[in-house]
Amino acid sequence: MEKYKLGDITTVEISGVDKKMKDGEKEIRLCNFVDVYYNWAITAAQYDSFMLATARSNEISKFQLKKGQVALTKDSETRDDIGIPTYIADDFDDVILGYHCALITPNKDILDGRYLNALLQTDYAKKYFACNASGSGQRYALSIEALNSFPVPVIPLQEQKQIGETFSALDKKIELNRAINQNLETMAKQLYDYWFVQFDFPNEEGKPYKSSGGEMVWNEKLKRDIPASWKTKAIEDIADVYNGATPSTVNEQNYGGDIVWITPKDLSDQKQKFVYLGERKISQAGYNSCSTHLLPPNTILMSSRAPIGLLSIAKTELCTNQGFKNFVPKAENISTYLYYYLNIHIRQIEQLGTGTTFKEVSREDVLKFPILKPSDTILDLWEERVSALNNKQFEIQKEKEYLTKQRDGLLPLLMNGQVSVNSDLAVSYIIYKDVNIRIMKENIIQAIVAKMQRDLDCRQMAQLKAVLTSELHNVEIIEKEECVYQQTQENEQFLNSFISAKKIEGCSDKTLAYYRNTIERLLVTLSMAICHITTSDIRTYLSDYQEEHQY
Repeated sequence: MEKYKLGDITTVEISGVDKKMKDGEKEIRLCNFVDVYYNWAITAAQYDSFMLATARSNEISKFQLKKGQVALTKDSETRDDIGIPTYIADDFDDVILGYHCALITPNKDILDGRYLNALLQTDYAKKYFACNASGSGQRYALSIEALNSFPVPVIPLQEQKQIGETFSALDKKIELNRAINQNLETMAKQLYDYWFVQFDFPNEEGKPYKSSGGEMVWNEKLKRDIPASWKTKAIEDIADVYNGATPSTVNEQNYGGDIVWITPKDLSDQKQKFVYLGERKISQAGYNSCSTHLLPPNTILMSSRAPIGLLSIAKTELCTNQGFKNFVPKAENISTYLYYYLNIHIRQIEQLGTGTTFKEVSREDVLKFPILKPSDTILDLWEERVSALNNKQFEIQKEKEYLTKQRDGLLPLLMNGQVSVNSDLAVSYIIYKDVNIRIMKENIIQAIVAKMQRDLDCRQMAQLKAVLTSELHNVEIIEKEECVYQQTQENEQFLNSFISAKKIEGCSDKTLAYYRNTIERLLVTLSMAICHITTSDIRTYLSDYQEEHQY
Protein backbone atom coordinates (compact mmCIF):
# COMPACT_ATOMS: atom_id res chain seq x y z
CA MET A 1 0.00 0.00 0.00
CA GLU A 2 1.39 3.39 -1.02
CA LYS A 3 0.64 6.77 0.53
CA TYR A 4 0.19 9.91 -1.53
CA LYS A 5 -0.41 13.50 -0.52
CA LEU A 6 -4.00 14.46 -1.34
CA GLY A 7 -2.80 17.37 -3.49
CA ASP A 8 -0.73 15.04 -5.67
CA ILE A 9 -3.67 12.85 -6.73
CA THR A 10 -6.57 15.35 -6.59
CA THR A 11 -7.38 18.98 -7.31
CA VAL A 12 -8.47 20.83 -4.17
CA GLU A 13 -10.37 24.12 -4.54
CA ILE A 14 -11.61 26.38 -1.71
CA SER A 15 -15.05 27.86 -2.41
CA GLY A 16 -15.90 31.46 -1.65
CA VAL A 17 -19.39 31.48 -3.19
CA ASP A 18 -21.76 33.16 -0.72
CA LYS A 19 -25.53 32.98 -0.24
CA LYS A 20 -26.35 36.39 -1.68
CA MET A 21 -28.39 37.28 -4.77
CA LYS A 22 -26.39 39.82 -6.82
CA ASP A 23 -27.30 41.72 -9.96
CA GLY A 24 -25.41 40.69 -13.09
CA GLU A 25 -24.68 37.17 -11.80
CA LYS A 26 -26.30 33.92 -12.91
CA GLU A 27 -28.91 32.31 -10.68
CA ILE A 28 -27.77 28.95 -9.27
CA ARG A 29 -28.54 26.44 -6.54
CA LEU A 30 -26.13 26.44 -3.62
CA CYS A 31 -24.92 23.32 -1.80
CA ASN A 32 -24.17 24.80 1.62
CA PHE A 33 -22.07 23.83 4.62
CA VAL A 34 -25.05 22.09 6.28
CA ASP A 35 -25.78 20.08 3.12
CA VAL A 36 -22.22 18.76 3.19
CA TYR A 37 -22.20 18.27 6.95
CA TYR A 38 -25.38 16.19 7.24
CA ASN A 39 -25.16 13.97 4.15
CA TRP A 40 -22.90 11.05 3.35
CA ALA A 41 -23.66 11.66 -0.34
CA ILE A 42 -25.23 14.44 -2.44
CA THR A 43 -27.75 13.06 -4.95
CA ALA A 44 -30.11 14.47 -7.58
CA ALA A 45 -33.03 13.76 -5.23
CA GLN A 46 -31.81 16.63 -2.99
CA TYR A 47 -31.88 19.21 -5.78
CA ASP A 48 -35.01 21.06 -4.61
CA SER A 49 -33.61 21.44 -1.09
CA PHE A 50 -30.64 23.55 -2.24
CA MET A 51 -31.12 27.28 -1.72
CA LEU A 52 -31.22 29.82 -4.55
CA ALA A 53 -28.28 32.21 -4.94
CA THR A 54 -26.15 33.78 -7.69
CA ALA A 55 -22.57 33.24 -8.85
CA ARG A 56 -20.10 34.51 -11.44
CA SER A 57 -19.29 32.46 -14.54
CA ASN A 58 -15.79 31.58 -13.32
CA GLU A 59 -17.21 30.44 -9.95
CA ILE A 60 -19.76 28.23 -11.69
CA SER A 61 -17.13 26.55 -13.86
CA LYS A 62 -14.83 25.97 -10.88
CA PHE A 63 -17.33 24.83 -8.22
CA GLN A 64 -20.08 23.10 -10.21
CA LEU A 65 -20.78 19.70 -8.59
CA LYS A 66 -19.83 16.69 -10.69
CA LYS A 67 -20.18 12.99 -10.07
CA GLY A 68 -17.12 11.47 -8.42
CA GLN A 69 -16.06 14.59 -6.49
CA VAL A 70 -15.90 14.95 -2.71
CA ALA A 71 -16.97 18.09 -0.84
CA LEU A 72 -15.61 18.85 2.63
CA THR A 73 -16.29 21.34 5.44
CA LYS A 74 -13.17 23.44 6.01
CA ASP A 75 -14.28 26.16 8.50
CA SER A 76 -16.37 26.00 11.66
CA GLU A 77 -16.69 27.12 15.29
CA THR A 78 -15.44 23.77 16.61
CA ARG A 79 -12.72 21.32 15.59
CA ASP A 80 -15.24 18.48 15.44
CA ASP A 81 -17.17 20.15 12.61
CA ILE A 82 -14.30 20.56 10.16
CA GLY A 83 -13.13 17.91 7.73
CA ILE A 84 -16.61 16.40 7.32
CA PRO A 85 -16.93 15.01 3.78
CA THR A 86 -19.71 14.05 1.40
CA TYR A 87 -19.61 12.23 -1.94
CA ILE A 88 -21.09 13.86 -5.06
CA ALA A 89 -23.12 10.97 -6.47
CA ASP A 90 -24.65 12.73 -9.51
CA ASP A 91 -23.82 15.41 -12.07
CA PHE A 92 -25.49 18.83 -11.59
CA ASP A 93 -25.92 21.57 -14.18
CA ASP A 94 -26.45 24.49 -11.83
CA VAL A 95 -25.58 23.37 -8.29
CA ILE A 96 -22.51 25.13 -6.89
CA LEU A 97 -20.56 24.39 -3.71
CA GLY A 98 -20.86 27.21 -1.18
CA TYR A 99 -18.31 28.93 1.04
CA HIS A 100 -16.61 27.40 4.08
CA CYS A 101 -16.24 24.21 2.01
CA ALA A 102 -13.59 22.63 -0.22
CA LEU A 103 -14.23 20.75 -3.47
CA ILE A 104 -11.94 17.78 -4.17
CA THR A 105 -11.70 16.31 -7.67
CA PRO A 106 -9.81 12.98 -7.69
CA ASN A 107 -7.53 11.76 -10.48
CA LYS A 108 -9.81 8.91 -11.62
CA ASP A 109 -6.85 6.81 -12.76
CA ILE A 110 -5.50 6.66 -9.20
CA LEU A 111 -8.29 7.46 -6.74
CA ASP A 112 -12.01 6.58 -6.52
CA GLY A 113 -14.23 9.31 -5.07
CA ARG A 114 -16.37 6.96 -2.99
CA TYR A 115 -13.25 5.38 -1.50
CA LEU A 116 -11.88 8.84 -0.65
CA ASN A 117 -15.19 9.82 0.95
CA ALA A 118 -15.15 6.68 3.10
CA LEU A 119 -11.52 7.32 4.08
CA LEU A 120 -12.31 10.91 5.13
CA GLN A 121 -15.06 9.60 7.44
CA THR A 122 -12.59 7.56 9.52
CA ASP A 123 -10.91 8.44 12.83
CA TYR A 124 -7.62 8.41 10.90
CA ALA A 125 -8.76 11.47 8.91
CA LYS A 126 -10.53 13.16 11.82
CA LYS A 127 -7.36 13.06 13.94
CA TYR A 128 -5.33 14.54 11.09
CA PHE A 129 -7.77 17.43 10.56
CA ALA A 130 -8.07 18.12 14.29
CA CYS A 131 -4.28 18.34 14.63
CA ASN A 132 -3.79 20.47 11.51
CA ALA A 133 -6.64 22.94 11.95
CA SER A 134 -5.64 26.54 12.61
CA GLY A 135 -7.43 28.89 14.99
CA SER A 136 -8.69 28.73 18.56
CA GLY A 137 -11.76 29.62 20.56
CA GLN A 138 -14.01 31.32 18.01
CA ARG A 139 -13.13 29.74 14.66
CA TYR A 140 -11.15 26.82 13.23
CA ALA A 141 -10.08 26.33 9.62
CA LEU A 142 -8.21 23.97 7.33
CA SER A 143 -5.76 25.68 5.02
CA ILE A 144 -5.23 24.61 1.43
CA GLU A 145 -1.77 23.45 2.50
CA ALA A 146 -3.18 21.22 5.26
CA LEU A 147 -5.70 19.68 2.87
CA ASN A 148 -3.15 19.06 0.12
CA SER A 149 -0.77 17.43 2.61
CA PHE A 150 -3.32 14.89 3.92
CA PRO A 151 -1.71 11.41 3.49
CA VAL A 152 -3.97 9.10 1.45
CA PRO A 153 -3.34 5.32 1.66
CA VAL A 154 -3.85 4.13 -1.91
CA ILE A 155 -4.77 0.52 -2.71
CA PRO A 156 -5.46 -0.93 -6.21
CA LEU A 157 -8.18 1.02 -7.99
CA GLN A 158 -10.47 -2.00 -8.43
CA GLU A 159 -10.37 -2.67 -4.69
CA GLN A 160 -11.14 1.02 -4.06
CA LYS A 161 -14.23 0.79 -6.25
CA GLN A 162 -15.41 -2.39 -4.52
CA ILE A 163 -14.97 -0.73 -1.13
CA GLY A 164 -16.76 2.37 -2.42
CA GLU A 165 -19.70 0.28 -3.63
CA THR A 166 -19.91 -1.51 -0.28
CA PHE A 167 -19.94 1.74 1.65
CA SER A 168 -22.45 3.23 -0.76
CA ALA A 169 -24.82 0.32 -0.10
CA LEU A 170 -24.40 0.73 3.64
CA ASP A 171 -24.98 4.46 3.47
CA LYS A 172 -28.13 4.09 1.39
CA LYS A 173 -29.57 1.90 4.13
CA ILE A 174 -28.44 4.34 6.85
CA GLU A 175 -29.91 7.30 4.97
CA LEU A 176 -33.15 5.42 4.34
CA ASN A 177 -33.47 4.69 8.06
CA ARG A 178 -32.83 8.35 8.88
CA ALA A 179 -35.48 9.51 6.39
CA ILE A 180 -38.02 6.97 7.67
CA ASN A 181 -37.54 8.07 11.27
CA GLN A 182 -37.80 11.71 10.24
CA ASN A 183 -41.13 11.03 8.54
CA LEU A 184 -42.41 9.05 11.53
CA GLU A 185 -41.41 11.87 13.88
CA THR A 186 -43.18 14.40 11.66
CA MET A 187 -46.34 12.29 11.91
CA ALA A 188 -46.07 12.13 15.71
CA LYS A 189 -45.48 15.89 16.05
CA GLN A 190 -48.37 16.67 13.74
CA LEU A 191 -50.68 14.45 15.74
CA TYR A 192 -49.52 16.10 18.99
CA ASP A 193 -50.21 19.53 17.51
CA TYR A 194 -53.72 18.56 16.42
CA TRP A 195 -54.61 17.03 19.76
CA PHE A 196 -52.85 19.14 22.38
CA VAL A 197 -52.24 22.54 20.76
CA GLN A 198 -55.26 22.94 18.48
CA PHE A 199 -57.37 20.69 20.78
CA ASP A 200 -58.84 18.78 17.85
CA PHE A 201 -58.42 15.37 19.47
CA PRO A 202 -61.26 12.93 18.64
CA ASN A 203 -64.37 13.42 20.72
CA GLU A 204 -66.74 10.58 21.69
CA GLU A 205 -68.11 10.56 18.13
CA GLY A 206 -64.63 10.51 16.59
CA LYS A 207 -64.92 14.12 15.40
CA PRO A 208 -62.33 16.88 16.12
CA TYR A 209 -63.19 18.22 19.58
CA LYS A 210 -62.73 21.99 19.28
CA SER A 211 -63.75 22.29 15.62
CA SER A 212 -66.95 20.36 16.40
CA GLY A 213 -67.96 22.73 19.16
CA GLY A 214 -66.39 21.02 22.17
CA GLU A 215 -66.69 23.02 25.39
CA MET A 216 -63.68 25.27 26.09
CA VAL A 217 -62.99 27.24 29.28
CA TRP A 218 -60.59 30.07 30.02
CA ASN A 219 -57.52 29.07 32.06
CA GLU A 220 -55.97 31.95 33.93
CA LYS A 221 -52.60 30.24 34.51
CA LEU A 222 -52.06 29.38 30.84
CA LYS A 223 -53.83 32.52 29.55
CA ARG A 224 -55.85 30.58 26.97
CA ASP A 225 -58.96 28.45 26.50
CA ILE A 226 -58.57 24.73 27.24
CA PRO A 227 -60.99 21.76 27.04
CA ALA A 228 -63.44 21.83 29.91
CA SER A 229 -62.37 18.51 31.47
CA TRP A 230 -58.64 19.23 31.37
CA LYS A 231 -56.61 20.60 34.30
CA THR A 232 -53.40 22.54 34.87
CA LYS A 233 -50.89 20.82 37.10
CA ALA A 234 -47.28 21.23 38.13
CA ILE A 235 -44.64 18.84 36.78
CA GLU A 236 -44.27 17.36 40.28
CA ASP A 237 -47.93 16.24 40.12
CA ILE A 238 -47.36 13.98 37.13
CA ALA A 239 -43.69 12.96 37.43
CA ASP A 240 -40.96 12.40 40.00
CA VAL A 241 -37.88 14.49 39.16
CA TYR A 242 -34.36 13.27 39.96
CA ASN A 243 -30.93 14.80 39.62
CA GLY A 244 -27.98 12.76 38.41
CA ALA A 245 -24.43 12.54 39.72
CA THR A 246 -20.91 11.57 38.70
CA PRO A 247 -18.82 8.94 40.53
CA SER A 248 -15.28 10.01 41.36
CA THR A 249 -13.13 9.77 38.24
CA VAL A 250 -10.02 9.25 40.37
CA ASN A 251 -11.18 5.75 41.36
CA GLU A 252 -11.03 3.56 38.23
CA GLN A 253 -13.18 0.90 39.93
CA ASN A 254 -16.16 3.25 39.60
CA TYR A 255 -16.20 2.77 35.83
CA GLY A 256 -16.30 -0.06 33.30
CA GLY A 257 -19.26 -1.89 34.86
CA ASP A 258 -22.68 -2.78 33.43
CA ILE A 259 -24.76 0.23 34.50
CA VAL A 260 -25.61 2.58 31.63
CA TRP A 261 -24.55 6.13 32.51
CA ILE A 262 -25.55 9.11 30.36
CA THR A 263 -23.97 12.56 30.01
CA PRO A 264 -25.19 15.53 27.90
CA LYS A 265 -22.57 14.58 25.31
CA ASP A 266 -24.49 11.34 24.67
CA LEU A 267 -27.56 13.39 23.75
CA SER A 268 -25.71 15.93 21.60
CA ASP A 269 -27.06 14.34 18.40
CA GLN A 270 -30.64 15.58 18.48
CA LYS A 271 -31.61 13.44 15.53
CA GLN A 272 -32.12 10.61 17.99
CA LYS A 273 -35.29 10.46 20.05
CA PHE A 274 -34.29 7.59 22.33
CA VAL A 275 -31.27 6.77 24.46
CA TYR A 276 -30.22 3.33 25.66
CA LEU A 277 -26.43 3.44 25.71
CA GLY A 278 -23.81 6.03 26.65
CA GLU A 279 -20.13 6.46 25.94
CA ARG A 280 -19.27 5.11 29.40
CA LYS A 281 -20.76 2.70 31.92
CA ILE A 282 -20.30 2.74 35.66
CA SER A 283 -19.88 -0.11 38.13
CA GLN A 284 -22.05 -1.01 41.11
CA ALA A 285 -19.36 0.54 43.29
CA GLY A 286 -19.52 3.74 41.26
CA TYR A 287 -23.30 3.81 41.52
CA ASN A 288 -23.18 3.32 45.30
CA SER A 289 -20.53 6.04 45.69
CA CYS A 290 -22.68 8.93 44.44
CA SER A 291 -26.25 10.24 44.48
CA THR A 292 -27.27 9.29 40.95
CA HIS A 293 -30.53 7.35 40.55
CA LEU A 294 -31.30 4.21 38.58
CA LEU A 295 -34.09 5.31 36.24
CA PRO A 296 -36.67 3.01 34.63
CA PRO A 297 -37.45 2.82 30.88
CA ASN A 298 -39.64 5.69 29.59
CA THR A 299 -37.95 8.21 31.85
CA ILE A 300 -37.59 11.58 30.10
CA LEU A 301 -34.03 12.92 30.25
CA MET A 302 -33.52 16.68 29.94
CA SER A 303 -30.08 18.29 30.04
CA SER A 304 -30.27 21.13 32.55
CA ARG A 305 -26.92 22.82 31.96
CA ALA A 306 -24.23 23.18 29.28
CA PRO A 307 -26.58 23.07 27.35
CA ILE A 308 -30.15 23.28 28.61
CA GLY A 309 -32.85 21.45 26.72
CA LEU A 310 -31.47 18.27 25.13
CA LEU A 311 -34.28 15.74 25.43
CA SER A 312 -34.48 11.98 25.08
CA ILE A 313 -36.60 9.03 26.19
CA ALA A 314 -34.82 6.23 28.08
CA LYS A 315 -35.37 2.80 26.52
CA THR A 316 -33.52 0.86 29.20
CA GLU A 317 -32.59 1.21 32.86
CA LEU A 318 -29.92 3.87 33.21
CA CYS A 319 -28.59 6.71 35.30
CA THR A 320 -27.18 10.13 34.45
CA ASN A 321 -24.59 12.64 35.56
CA GLN A 322 -25.46 15.90 37.32
CA GLY A 323 -26.17 17.68 34.03
CA PHE A 324 -29.74 16.35 33.89
CA LYS A 325 -33.20 16.67 35.34
CA ASN A 326 -34.84 13.27 34.90
CA PHE A 327 -38.63 12.90 34.79
CA VAL A 328 -40.07 9.55 35.89
CA PRO A 329 -43.78 9.59 34.93
CA LYS A 330 -46.25 8.60 37.65
CA ALA A 331 -48.57 7.04 35.05
CA GLU A 332 -47.73 4.88 32.03
CA ASN A 333 -49.91 6.91 29.67
CA ILE A 334 -48.14 10.24 30.10
CA SER A 335 -44.51 9.54 29.14
CA THR A 336 -44.64 10.41 25.43
CA TYR A 337 -47.00 13.33 26.06
CA LEU A 338 -44.54 14.74 28.62
CA TYR A 339 -41.67 14.39 26.13
CA TYR A 340 -43.44 16.52 23.51
CA TYR A 341 -44.79 18.98 26.08
CA LEU A 342 -41.26 19.67 27.35
CA ASN A 343 -40.06 19.89 23.76
CA ILE A 344 -42.40 22.71 22.75
CA HIS A 345 -41.90 24.57 26.05
CA ILE A 346 -38.11 24.16 26.21
CA ARG A 347 -37.41 27.87 25.59
CA GLN A 348 -39.56 28.81 28.60
CA ILE A 349 -37.73 26.25 30.72
CA GLU A 350 -34.37 27.54 29.48
CA GLN A 351 -35.28 31.04 30.69
CA LEU A 352 -35.49 29.65 34.24
CA GLY A 353 -31.75 28.95 34.19
CA THR A 354 -29.41 30.92 36.45
CA GLY A 355 -25.65 31.10 36.85
CA THR A 356 -22.62 33.14 35.81
CA THR A 357 -20.24 30.69 34.13
CA PHE A 358 -23.12 28.77 32.55
CA LYS A 359 -26.84 28.70 33.24
CA GLU A 360 -28.51 25.79 35.01
CA VAL A 361 -32.16 24.98 35.63
CA SER A 362 -32.81 23.91 39.23
CA ARG A 363 -34.90 20.93 40.28
CA GLU A 364 -37.18 23.25 42.28
CA ASP A 365 -37.98 25.38 39.22
CA VAL A 366 -38.71 22.29 37.14
CA LEU A 367 -41.00 20.79 39.79
CA LYS A 368 -43.23 23.89 39.78
CA PHE A 369 -43.31 24.31 36.00
CA PRO A 370 -46.98 24.27 34.85
CA ILE A 371 -48.25 21.54 32.55
CA LEU A 372 -51.61 21.02 30.89
CA LYS A 373 -53.01 17.65 32.00
CA PRO A 374 -55.43 16.09 29.47
CA SER A 375 -58.04 13.59 30.54
CA ASP A 376 -56.87 10.01 31.11
CA THR A 377 -59.16 8.85 28.30
CA ILE A 378 -57.37 11.08 25.77
CA LEU A 379 -53.93 10.19 27.16
CA ASP A 380 -54.72 6.47 26.84
CA LEU A 381 -55.86 6.97 23.25
CA TRP A 382 -52.81 9.12 22.45
CA GLU A 383 -50.41 6.53 23.86
CA GLU A 384 -52.17 3.82 21.86
CA ARG A 385 -51.81 5.85 18.65
CA VAL A 386 -48.12 6.76 19.05
CA SER A 387 -46.79 3.53 20.60
CA ALA A 388 -46.47 1.84 17.19
CA LEU A 389 -44.59 4.89 15.87
CA ASN A 390 -42.28 4.92 18.89
CA ASN A 391 -41.51 1.20 18.64
CA LYS A 392 -40.73 1.44 14.95
CA GLN A 393 -38.58 4.55 15.44
CA PHE A 394 -36.54 2.86 18.16
CA GLU A 395 -36.03 -0.28 16.10
CA ILE A 396 -34.87 1.78 13.12
CA GLN A 397 -32.66 4.00 15.30
CA LYS A 398 -30.82 0.97 16.72
CA GLU A 399 -30.28 -0.47 13.28
CA LYS A 400 -29.03 2.89 11.95
CA GLU A 401 -26.60 3.32 14.85
CA TYR A 402 -25.25 -0.19 14.47
CA LEU A 403 -24.81 0.17 10.70
CA THR A 404 -23.03 3.49 11.23
CA LYS A 405 -20.67 1.93 13.75
CA GLN A 406 -19.95 -0.96 11.41
CA ARG A 407 -19.39 1.38 8.49
CA ASP A 408 -16.92 3.51 10.44
CA GLY A 409 -14.99 0.45 11.66
CA LEU A 410 -15.02 -1.47 8.40
CA LEU A 411 -12.68 0.63 6.25
CA PRO A 412 -9.45 -0.08 8.19
CA LEU A 413 -10.23 -3.80 8.03
CA LEU A 414 -10.80 -3.62 4.27
CA MET A 415 -7.62 -1.61 3.70
CA ASN A 416 -5.53 -3.99 5.81
CA GLY A 417 -6.89 -7.04 4.01
CA GLN A 418 -8.56 -8.42 7.17
CA VAL A 419 -11.90 -8.33 5.34
CA SER A 420 -12.35 -8.70 1.61
CA VAL A 421 -15.11 -7.62 -0.73
CA ASN A 422 -16.13 -10.00 -3.48
CA SER A 423 -19.04 -10.54 -5.83
CA ASP A 424 -20.11 -13.80 -4.19
CA LEU A 425 -20.80 -12.42 -0.72
CA ALA A 426 -20.89 -8.67 -0.20
CA VAL A 427 -19.76 -7.35 3.17
CA SER A 428 -22.86 -5.16 3.29
CA TYR A 429 -25.06 -8.26 3.19
CA ILE A 430 -23.14 -9.89 6.02
CA ILE A 431 -23.46 -6.76 8.11
CA TYR A 432 -27.16 -6.29 7.34
CA LYS A 433 -27.91 -9.89 8.30
CA ASP A 434 -25.85 -9.50 11.46
CA VAL A 435 -27.77 -6.33 12.32
CA ASN A 436 -31.11 -8.10 12.19
CA ILE A 437 -29.84 -10.94 14.37
CA ARG A 438 -28.34 -8.54 16.90
CA ILE A 439 -31.48 -6.43 17.09
CA MET A 440 -33.66 -9.50 17.65
CA LYS A 441 -31.31 -10.65 20.42
CA GLU A 442 -31.38 -7.20 22.02
CA ASN A 443 -35.17 -7.14 21.90
CA ILE A 444 -35.35 -10.54 23.62
CA ILE A 445 -32.87 -9.49 26.31
CA GLN A 446 -34.67 -6.20 26.94
CA ALA A 447 -38.05 -7.97 27.17
CA ILE A 448 -36.72 -10.43 29.77
CA VAL A 449 -34.99 -7.69 31.75
CA ALA A 450 -38.12 -5.51 31.72
CA LYS A 451 -40.22 -8.33 33.19
CA MET A 452 -37.62 -9.07 35.88
CA GLN A 453 -36.73 -5.52 36.94
CA ARG A 454 -39.14 -5.47 39.89
CA ASP A 455 -37.79 -8.76 41.27
CA LEU A 456 -34.05 -8.07 41.00
CA ASP A 457 -31.74 -5.41 42.37
CA CYS A 458 -29.31 -3.43 40.22
CA ARG A 459 -26.45 -5.92 40.61
CA GLN A 460 -28.66 -8.91 39.82
CA MET A 461 -30.10 -7.12 36.77
CA ALA A 462 -26.62 -6.45 35.44
CA GLN A 463 -25.69 -10.09 36.00
CA LEU A 464 -28.84 -11.26 34.20
CA LYS A 465 -28.03 -9.09 31.18
CA ALA A 466 -24.47 -10.41 31.07
CA VAL A 467 -25.63 -14.05 31.24
CA LEU A 468 -28.25 -13.55 28.52
CA THR A 469 -25.78 -11.77 26.24
CA SER A 470 -23.20 -14.51 26.74
CA GLU A 471 -25.62 -17.40 26.21
CA LEU A 472 -27.10 -15.86 23.04
CA HIS A 473 -23.75 -14.88 21.54
CA ASN A 474 -23.42 -17.90 19.26
CA VAL A 475 -27.12 -18.37 18.69
CA GLU A 476 -28.63 -17.33 15.35
CA ILE A 477 -32.21 -16.12 15.72
CA ILE A 478 -34.49 -16.46 12.70
CA GLU A 479 -37.84 -14.70 12.39
CA LYS A 480 -40.92 -16.87 12.06
CA GLU A 481 -43.05 -16.82 8.95
CA GLU A 482 -45.60 -14.77 10.85
CA CYS A 483 -43.54 -11.71 9.84
CA VAL A 484 -45.84 -11.27 6.84
CA TYR A 485 -48.81 -11.09 9.19
CA GLN A 486 -46.93 -8.67 11.47
CA GLN A 487 -46.06 -6.51 8.47
CA THR A 488 -49.73 -6.40 7.49
CA GLN A 489 -50.71 -5.41 11.03
CA GLU A 490 -48.08 -2.64 11.18
CA ASN A 491 -49.14 -1.30 7.80
CA GLU A 492 -52.73 -1.19 8.99
CA GLN A 493 -51.73 0.70 12.15
CA PHE A 494 -49.79 3.33 10.19
CA LEU A 495 -52.58 3.65 7.63
CA ASN A 496 -55.17 4.14 10.38
CA SER A 497 -52.97 6.80 12.01
CA PHE A 498 -52.69 8.62 8.68
CA ILE A 499 -56.45 8.46 8.06
CA SER A 500 -57.11 9.72 11.61
CA ALA A 501 -54.79 12.68 11.04
CA LYS A 502 -56.54 13.53 7.77
CA LYS A 503 -59.93 13.21 9.47
CA ILE A 504 -58.82 15.69 12.11
CA GLU A 505 -57.72 18.05 9.30
CA GLY A 506 -61.35 18.05 8.17
CA CYS A 507 -61.21 15.79 5.08
CA SER A 508 -64.57 14.47 3.91
CA ASP A 509 -65.58 10.81 4.17
CA LYS A 510 -65.28 10.53 0.38
CA THR A 511 -61.73 11.88 0.44
CA LEU A 512 -60.78 9.59 3.33
CA ALA A 513 -62.14 6.58 1.44
CA TYR A 514 -60.13 7.61 -1.63
CA TYR A 515 -56.93 7.93 0.46
CA ARG A 516 -57.48 4.52 2.05
CA ASN A 517 -58.24 2.69 -1.22
CA THR A 518 -55.29 4.29 -3.04
CA ILE A 519 -52.80 3.47 -0.28
CA GLU A 520 -54.14 -0.08 0.14
CA ARG A 521 -53.62 -0.71 -3.62
CA LEU A 522 -50.07 0.61 -3.29
CA LEU A 523 -49.32 -1.68 -0.32
CA VAL A 524 -50.75 -4.76 -2.04
CA THR A 525 -48.72 -4.07 -5.19
CA LEU A 526 -45.42 -3.37 -3.42
CA SER A 527 -45.84 -6.06 -0.73
CA MET A 528 -43.58 -4.09 1.62
CA ALA A 529 -43.73 -2.61 5.08
CA ILE A 530 -44.62 1.10 4.94
CA CYS A 531 -41.41 1.98 6.78
CA HIS A 532 -39.33 0.37 4.03
CA ILE A 533 -41.03 2.09 1.08
CA THR A 534 -38.83 4.69 -0.62
CA THR A 535 -39.66 7.62 -2.88
CA SER A 536 -38.24 5.59 -5.77
CA ASP A 537 -40.67 2.73 -5.01
CA ILE A 538 -43.62 5.12 -5.13
CA ARG A 539 -42.46 6.74 -8.36
CA THR A 540 -42.06 3.33 -10.03
CA TYR A 541 -45.50 2.27 -8.83
CA LEU A 542 -47.13 5.47 -10.16
CA SER A 543 -45.34 5.13 -13.50
CA ASP A 544 -46.48 1.51 -13.90
CA TYR A 545 -49.99 2.42 -12.82
CA GLN A 546 -50.16 5.22 -15.38
CA GLU A 547 -49.01 2.94 -18.18
CA GLU A 548 -51.55 0.27 -17.26
CA HIS A 549 -54.46 2.74 -17.26
CA GLN A 550 -53.69 4.68 -20.43
CA TYR A 551 -56.40 4.72 -23.07
